[in-house]
Amino acid sequence: MKIRKEKILLNISLIISFLLGCFCWKYINLEFNDPGIRGIYADNQFNAFNEILRYIVFIFFPISTYLIYNFFFEENTLDKIKFFFITKENNFSKKIIYINICFSIIILIILLEFLSINFPNHLIDTYHEGQKLSSAYKSYLDGSLWSGSYITVGIFYETLSSKFIWQLFDHISIGLTRFTDVVYILVLKVALIVLCYLVTKQTSLKPILANLFFIINATFLVSLLDYNTATLDLISYREIPIIFLTILFIMTNLMNNNILVLILISLMSILSMFWGVDRGLVCNFLIILMLINFFLQKDFKKLFYLVGFISLFWLFFYLFNKVEFFYFLENTFLIIKDFGYIYGIIHPVPFSDDMNSSRATKTLFLIVLSLIVSLSLIFTKEKHFPLQFKRLLLFLAIIGTTSYLYALGRSDGPHIKQIFGFQIIFFSFFIFNEILNKFSNKIGSLVSMISITIIITIFLFFSNIKLNNILSYQERLVKYLYKPDSNFLSKQDNLTINELKSYSFQDNCIDLFTYDASILYLLRKKSCTKYYFINSLGSKDNQRKFIKEIGVKTKYIITNGKTDYWDPIHKKYAIVNDFISTNFYLDKDASYMIMKINKN
Repeated sequence: MKIRKEKILLNISLIISFLLGCFCWKYINLEFNDPGIRGIYADNQFNAFNEILRYIVFIFFPISTYLIYNFFFEENTLDKIKFFFITKENNFSKKIIYINICFSIIILIILLEFLSINFPNHLIDTYHEGQKLSSAYKSYLDGSLWSGSYITVGIFYETLSSKFIWQLFDHISIGLTRFTDVVYILVLKVALIVLCYLVTKQTSLKPILANLFFIINATFLVSLLDYNTATLDLISYREIPIIFLTILFIMTNLMNNNILVLILISLMSILSMFWGVDRGLVCNFLIILMLINFFLQKDFKKLFYLVGFISLFWLFFYLFNKVEFFYFLENTFLIIKDFGYIYGIIHPVPFSDDMNSSRATKTLFLIVLSLIVSLSLIFTKEKHFPLQFKRLLLFLAIIGTTSYLYALGRSDGPHIKQIFGFQIIFFSFFIFNEILNKFSNKIGSLVSMISITIIITIFLFFSNIKLNNILSYQERLVKYLYKPDSNFLSKQDNLTINELKSYSFQDNCIDLFTYDASILYLLRKKSCTKYYFINSLGSKDNQRKFIKEIGVKTKYIITNGKTDYWDPIHKKYAIVNDFISTNFYLDKDASYMIMKINKN
């Protein structure tokens, strides 16, 4: 009866602490220091650090409540924590009957699904897709990276991805760039299957149940995303580095002292930053946790190798191209410092009438719940949760927690939605492990579950396989990759671009003062300055840098874009607008205005 009262006390305390975090959310308001960047934060006198502080406080209340409860009401709490983090468990990779066959079949189905897809033919997004096309085109021409373009997301996402495939096919097209997105989705699907495969090997399920665990989770996880690149999924292919790092984390346990695994983890430290700054920061935080884990376990050999390889790869980057290295550092620092103020949308208050509040509250609740569940496993001794499986669940809970920082930077519905996939992955592994262990001695229920799983698998996978598309894949792919860019533009956009092309630019570069970044690519012109993606310009210092480069390099500037109304560009970047108005004159007034430098 005593234990029951304690548990009731814990549950009541957790509910109160969760509500307390919600209550305190809107009362956390740091003093606003104007960074000189116009945006939603500045318009509302809102300090960007409020978002992070509110999030930390929100998580702190329930997590600290749970830990305090364990220290007061549970025995040997410190010993359990010490055992969890310090104990080196023997490599646990059990043999599971038929799992390799199941793995091969699911991978085959995913490949057949990939060959069955219809390639994305929606009209170009002049803003987002322009971000990937125009920077890549400039690098394709002059080989520049951070020195040539002010990178907002990551050099691979914005520049190298499209550039590499254009070089591979010796052809430039929107179709090729979009095809890379489709390939990345395939890579993420395969990575999720590999993750399920390795996680299954760390469970304590009986062989038949383990096969079922793998099939259910594999089916469930790959359904989180599809090949429709015009829509948003519950998990984005931009999470590939984090999923890869999770796979490598498991492999450090399954493959003791494997140097190749440590090299790959080290390589992720730098490659993840190239892929995307936000994902790169999360990956490097996770790598730091791995180093701490090796230190606590006194596994100094792994610690030494990992630190050494990380240092070696960063040193190689520095020595290989010192100029780009320092541009990378400057670019990354400025984006981290300014991003919130440039793109920030104030996060909705939990349980309020704010837009997207219900979605945010649901996600925040599951983040806290995943942390509590993973921490609770530290203090339990259930046989169906082996030590390495517990550690993996805690690792996934930390990923879900840190990844929500993306949404804090831009708290709209789509960005909050894409974080939800990590919560699904965590609870998918946890819940199905619990359920299947309870069915371990119920053969009848097992047969029923296997039948249901087979039906679900057939429905989810085979429904997307189209034999005609598979047989005509090569022909369809060639047509798609070499399809003229005009096919991805509306009639009006084609008229506008042809009108701009008819203008006799007397230079091989032009600049934009519009958010429509794709114009540079569509005109096959590179930007004269680094600031091709104007919405990332941000601070007054960057505006002045842009002006300085314009004064030296630029003869023509295109203005009056169709997306400029989102956040009126002449107000957001008033310094640049005044400079252009003073030093350039209107040379052609059409759908877009062409401004030419005033030689006088």
